[in-house]
Amino acid sequence: CSHDAAIIAHRTNRVTQLRLRGVNLGGWMVIQPWITPSLFYQFENVGKEHVAMDMHGFCSVLPKAEANRQLRQHWSKWLTDADLEALVAQGIDSVRIPVGDWMWLPYEPYIGCTDGAFEELLRVLHACHRLGLRALIDLHAVRRSQNGFDNSGHSLNVTWTSDDQFSHWPTRSAGWQGSFDPATMIYSAISWDNIRATVQVLERIATSLSSLPAVIGVEALNEPWQYTPLDVLRAFYWESYWAVRAAAEHWLFVIHDSFRFDEWEGFMRGCAGVALDTHVYQAWFDIQSQQ
Repeated sequence: CSHDAAIIAHRTNRVTQLRLRGVNLGGWMVIQPWITPSLFYQFENVGKEHVAMDMHGFCSVLPKAEANRQLRQHWSKWLTDADLEALVAQGIDSVRIPVGDWMWLPYEPYIGCTDGAFEELLRVLHACHRLGLRALIDLHAVRRSQNGFDNSGHSLNVTWTSDDQFSHWPTRSAGWQGSFDPATMIYSAISWDNIRATVQVLERIATSLSSLPAVIGVEALNEPWQYTPLDVLRAFYWESYWAVRAAAEHWLFVIHDSFRFDEWEGFMRGCAGVALDTHVYQAWFDIQSQQ
């Protein structure tokens, strides 16, 4: 495959014929208040210095031992073998599993807080194999956040307007890519260290899970926001593709369109096992055909 071409479908003989009927296992490994509110009720009426509104805050505000105790309980109860069996009974054959980069490259505040996460992931992947479920590993959360939202693990640029109210949508930014200037809406500097670290994480994901038959591939990064420079994002995808291929040649490699679906025609043409992920949020956007 070449750097001036693209493929927006999975071309390997093994996966071309697959019709996946799947669900996303959100809120399990990467907790979010709107998906797992019970974990965040404890932060109500405690003052803004003690509020957690994402995974980063959860591991920062609570003592590590307590945070880990709560997470271990959540992991074991949120997703059980019975839940997976119920999915299969409904005709589901695939699951997308959001994960955080801290599971393979630990850093603060996750050290100690997320102990045991990888073992829980293995538990579920073995159960998926037993039940005939395919699993796509989705790198959902990375250091310094790729989109500024809680789904990245860290809500960036939350502006408190009072002790109990805040603004986020108009002020958010994403630090994974580098230094963002909200006045110009462009990145004044790119953090290649962050990007290279994420490539390393993807390589570790592939190395650690490539032998598990339930895993069919990896999504390189969930929803990098639309102000990410396209040349930077494309470079990241290329480096990640080859890193994953070296460790898991048979895997599907999924890229997200960064909410710019039309920008990917011709990208990675001829590369085996590549797919494009696009998220159509019907609450905010007109539904358009993207066939």
